[in-house]
Amino acid sequence: MIPGRPPQKPDLKTELEALETMGAKREPLGRNQLEIYQLPDSFRFGEEQVCLAHFAASQIPPRRRLLSARGEEPLRILDPGSGSGILTLLLSALIPGSTGLAIEIMERPFTLLRANLAYNGLSQRFRAEKLDLRDLAKNGVSDELGQGTMDLVVANPPYFVPETGPERDDSTEGAREIAVAREERLVTLAEYLKVAAAFLKPGGLLTVLHRPLRLPDVMAEVKASGLAATSLRAVVPHEGEKPSCFLLAAKKQANAGFTWQRDLVLRHSDGSYTDEVQNYYWESEDE
Repeated sequence: MIPGRPPQKPDLKTELEALETMGAKREPLGRNQLEIYQLPDSFRFGEEQVCLAHFAASQIPPRRRLLSARGEEPLRILDPGSGSGILTLLLSALIPGSTGLAIEIMERPFTLLRANLAYNGLSQRFRAEKLDLRDLAKNGVSDELGQGTMDLVVANPPYFVPETGPERDDSTEGAREIAVAREERLVTLAEYLKVAAAFLKPGGLLTVLHRPLRLPDVMAEVKASGLAATSLRAVVPHEGEKPSCFLLAAKKQANAGFTWQRDLVLRHSDGSYTDEVQNYYWESEDE
């Protein structure tokens, strides 16, 4: 929850009726009986977002996660540009007891976000806000909203500078939503990371998913935002191949140290998931 803000009390029936009108479909996430509503014609989460959630959780020390699970020190999470809320949903399970804020500006994705939180019984733990990240970068983050209070920011910014990635089709609402999720149309990388840093408390952690081509940009903007990179992990489709994306952790702390982690290999040569990635999708008996 956000300091100074009462918890949301959404009308689940109303939320689900809105999804039905939009044509949203429900899918299981394989954790804590969580399910997510998505739109067939809009941006849909993929394995990269699943990897980001698990990477983010792995960066939190076990004792800190235990304190959160006990309710002694709930870990506060920000999900900026949340879309349908996939990262918030997964982290609600991966870091028990966590609370926080999910931000989205586009109308249909925001409707999905609110409904997904309500359907999964998470509206008392995570607040959804319809806010413009560009405005927050320009005007600052207020104390009421949670400036300087977040332990973790899980960041999945758009990959491409406009007109540098694949050609986009803007002819439908869903196509425009996909374009906004993939291109820096509504917020630049610099603006996005400035907002992320403003929400983090001293010692707080940022985790980022991005494409290899943008690694120099991400590293530069992380530093410009007053954060220090602490861990980097390449994600590769198969053993020995070039990375398809990378996972970066950074702290709001000087001289935090840096670790280059082993590659995260997604699949075996036969196309099946590696054991590590398979465990991302389904809980093991000892979890």
